[in-house]
Amino acid sequence: MKTLVKEYVGVAPRFTRSVNLNADYSRKTQDYGYIVTGNVLSSLNLILSGLLKKGGQKSYCLFGLYGSGKSAFSVYLAQLLSMDNEQGQKARELLKGKVIDPKIDKFLADRNKSSYLPVLVTGRRRPINQLIMESVVDALHQLPKKKDTLDLLNELQGQLESEIWHDSQTVVQAIDKLGMAAKKSGLAGILLIVDEAGKSFEYALSDREGGDVFILQELAEYAERLNKYSMLFVITLHQQMDSYSELLSRTNRAEWAKIQERFVNIRFAEPASSTIQMLAEAIKPLKSAPTGVKQALERVIKDMLKIENIIPPGLSHDTFAKSVHKAWPIHPTLLLALPYIFRRFAQNERSIFSYLASEEYAGFQNSIRENGVEDDHGFIRLNDIYDYLLSNYEIGLSRNPHSKKMLEANDVINSRSRLTDIQTCTLKTIAVLNSLSEISPLRATKAMLELSLPQGADTEAILQSLVEQSLITFRKLDSSFRIWEGSDVDLEERLNEARRHLHFDTQLFLDTIDKHLKQKRMVARRHSLVAGIIRYFSTEYTDSLADASSILERELADGASGVVLVLIPNEQFSILIEEIQAVTKKNPQLIVAIPRQMDSLNGIVNELACLKWVEEHTEELRDDRIARRELNLRISAYEQELSKRAYTIIDPRPNPVGNECLWFWLGEQKETHNPVDVSKLLSKACDVLFHKSPVLRNELISRDDISSAASAARRTLMELILTNHDQETLGMTGYPPERSIYESILKAAGLHVYDAKMERWKFQMPPHGNFVNLYPAWQLIEKSVFNVKLKEIELTELYDKLKKAPYGLPEGIFPILLTAFFMVHQGEVFLYREGTFLPEPQSGHFDLLQRRLDLFSIKGVKLEGIPNRIVERLASSLNTTPKIATVVRALYRSFSSLPNLTLKSGNISDPQALQVREAFLNAGSPENLLFKELPQCFGIEIIGSKPASNNDFDAYFRGLNNALQHLAMHAHKILTTARDQLLNSCGLNTGEEGWIELEDRCRILADRINHNEVTPFINSVLNGAKENHDPTPALSNVSKRSFEQWLDADIERFEGLAKGMGNLFKHYWSNFGAISYREAIGKPAQVSEFRREIQTQIEKIQDKLPIEEIRTIILELLAELQKEEASNG
Repeated sequence: MKTLVKEYVGVAPRFTRSVNLNADYSRKTQDYGYIVTGNVLSSLNLILSGLLKKGGQKSYCLFGLYGSGKSAFSVYLAQLLSMDNEQGQKARELLKGKVIDPKIDKFLADRNKSSYLPVLVTGRRRPINQLIMESVVDALHQLPKKKDTLDLLNELQGQLESEIWHDSQTVVQAIDKLGMAAKKSGLAGILLIVDEAGKSFEYALSDREGGDVFILQELAEYAERLNKYSMLFVITLHQQMDSYSELLSRTNRAEWAKIQERFVNIRFAEPASSTIQMLAEAIKPLKSAPTGVKQALERVIKDMLKIENIIPPGLSHDTFAKSVHKAWPIHPTLLLALPYIFRRFAQNERSIFSYLASEEYAGFQNSIRENGVEDDHGFIRLNDIYDYLLSNYEIGLSRNPHSKKMLEANDVINSRSRLTDIQTCTLKTIAVLNSLSEISPLRATKAMLELSLPQGADTEAILQSLVEQSLITFRKLDSSFRIWEGSDVDLEERLNEARRHLHFDTQLFLDTIDKHLKQKRMVARRHSLVAGIIRYFSTEYTDSLADASSILERELADGASGVVLVLIPNEQFSILIEEIQAVTKKNPQLIVAIPRQMDSLNGIVNELACLKWVEEHTEELRDDRIARRELNLRISAYEQELSKRAYTIIDPRPNPVGNECLWFWLGEQKETHNPVDVSKLLSKACDVLFHKSPVLRNELISRDDISSAASAARRTLMELILTNHDQETLGMTGYPPERSIYESILKAAGLHVYDAKMERWKFQMPPHGNFVNLYPAWQLIEKSVFNVKLKEIELTELYDKLKKAPYGLPEGIFPILLTAFFMVHQGEVFLYREGTFLPEPQSGHFDLLQRRLDLFSIKGVKLEGIPNRIVERLASSLNTTPKIATVVRALYRSFSSLPNLTLKSGNISDPQALQVREAFLNAGSPENLLFKELPQCFGIEIIGSKPASNNDFDAYFRGLNNALQHLAMHAHKILTTARDQLLNSCGLNTGEEGWIELEDRCRILADRINHNEVTPFINSVLNGAKENHDPTPALSNVSKRSFEQWLDADIERFEGLAKGMGNLFKHYWSNFGAISYREAIGKPAQVSEFRREIQTQIEKIQDKLPIEEIRTIILELLAELQKEEASNG
């Protein structure tokens, strides 16, 4: 009769059931078997450090997948801080020998400080307010039954029953009263734990009336500001809080985000090493294992340790060996696989312990009850866990995408009736290992399979047989076997065909590398940390230095600080070294690495090239899903291996960890013994290249591509620079994101300072020697903007200068620095958008500027010396402020008032006046007009291009005044000339007297004739007479164009038009006006007497009527008299 395994082992009771926070905390007599893992220890250190620190964090959120041990940790935390000394002592004993903060150790030893009243809430689908109130009432029962406590208990019980807990303030007040009661009972405070809080979140999402979760935010805020007693608040979730709210509206998601912000998130996930130790502890030995079992275990352990990287990180060989012996009858290979199996297919540790308690087919209890020690030493192997999962959870596995290989193996096994037991066992083992290959170091290699299969199995023959039956396939890359469903495409044959077609030369190597190897960025770590700006070198593979310059130019344009050129070595090594030294000496941004040998990389690259050839030249793949998937998996695996090997190739360490790669920079081979030396080399190169770089202590804007939140903060800061530049902190209150940018850049760099004399804040040039080191970049901006040619510079061109060595300014800070520069040089710097001058740039322009640098350009003029004197003199003359823009605007107002004739005439006699007019008409910018274009009109060099003299200053204003006077008189001269031409044509003397005589004659003729040309002319003359003898209406009438709109052509033809009108006027005057005029001239005394009489009569009525009405009445009477005379005559 065989000896069953169950006689030797069992499972500790604690591991056969799930944890319940309230129930397990209350079990004071339980067998305390909790295991303090590294994850538990780090979580404890974080939580208790916050509890001890003054002003430290008091609210925490533990989140992790189902079954990861959150509830068990909550129980342990509650018992560690328990008011029950026995519980607390047992919990503290588990920390012996563990690395824990001495302050925490001292705190836990002092029971007066570390005894807390536990308020334990186990989540369920009810309002969280109600659950907390219930737990507060339960917690009160743990306190001594004093009158105050009983009164409070009755009060809170009544509130609970009357359901006034809907008001969150009621809950907060209940917690406060409970805390005070705990303090009176000698406790340090209260420990509030809400386990499975996600259930209340789910309830809140389905019942918006009764499911308000914002009480968690209020309690977290209450815990932070509390000083009457101590309060620790912990909640546990299966996922982060924002995952519960992702289906809510944007506004509601933002509100839920506020809750999450009140908690410190702790990811709770045990590594495989901890799970293995817990699993070993869960198996309880009933008596010592047989000697044969121990010897078999030792053999397996010895062989397993020969396989590289098979033991999980954090697990020493000794600890693993001990765990293997404790975990028997679980085979060592299964022990390694179980953490990954249940992480991938179930609920982590919870499912592992469910398996240990399982009586189902192939479950642990079933196996130890049926397996004999004599049969394969009673081992439970990988094929047994396959049977357990497929027999009991096949439906669930069918919905899990990661279990595909196991289901495929099941189909293969069921369809092949002639498979032997050992072949079936092998297929199951391979299927399990295939399913874990993506998340674990376990592979179905020959070595691993030899360990996993029963002792004595001919592994090589079994595998060969399965390959021949096309049930499994071998992958050369990782030397592993995989389940193969079967396909019409023979991939191995196609790969052999590819090898025959392809020429494995250097060009194929480079093409494959370029296509499949993601460009590696090698960060200059130390330099980046010091400068606060991430700088990196891109890597490029080549077989020649001929393209080094073009590669460097391309990569620098893409944002790299330099290039590491990995040069494939050739036979002429010494000549190659000389070329490298010459090229790197000439290009300091180029570092060349020469690997010693490329064999390991060549094999991968060649195989990858073959796989791609098969993909591109095999039409049958289109309709063969299985072959296509297998090919894609192989390509992906080789790409990953290529990426991994690429690091090894340039490693300066000797084989096998490195490749003895040689590194060259600045014409010399550099001493590099390990990757740290390479990192130092990159940082040293950046130190040399970017010796004028700023030092930025703000990750929001110390990069080229900033986030949308950082962009919003930058936009707000730029607006504040423009509007609140004279206020401390630019008028900001609190600490929004833009405040951090201000403090770390503008204030720290000395850009924004307090002016004690002016008693206000101001912007200034960053001081030389300031640690932020913006001075060099500022100097470059000044030099570029204030150029001697008064030339606009595109902002993209300016930034291109700043981002390159030696400045290396990130694009994130450039708009801020430019805005500050604009404020310092107001009146001297001018902004242009798409070539158009912006007289008064607004915040909207700067907002657009930070997004579209390419639309803007800038120009500047230093207002010192002669330029300053020019601006001040013009400002004084024009009665405006002494700034270029305001002065030019005043000049333009004066210039724009000139007649159109002056602005458009080409017959201006003074050449300088003509040039000045053209300068005003064609000026594109105020500073160009004042200091470049106007000086050129007067034969003076550009002002500012060299030190100007007083003679230049005098010549400038002499020429400007003469030109402006000439322009002002030009239209008047034309008017006078045209007037005299008209008078000559009418037979009258020139000048004002002649024009007055023309007006008198027109008055006489006005009522005597009616001619379609002469009458309008007479009326225009008389209209001008009313406006101080203005000839403009008459000239306009004759030319048939308003005088204000005259052009040179109108001037030229006016003389002819005037003669025509003059002839007509003379004709009608001789016939109708001359006699009356002579009669009037012959009776001067009589006329004077009449004039006096009329004047006397007017004076008599002047006090009774306004003068305008008297004038109107007289004119009407005269008109009536003339009509009567005409009708009688």
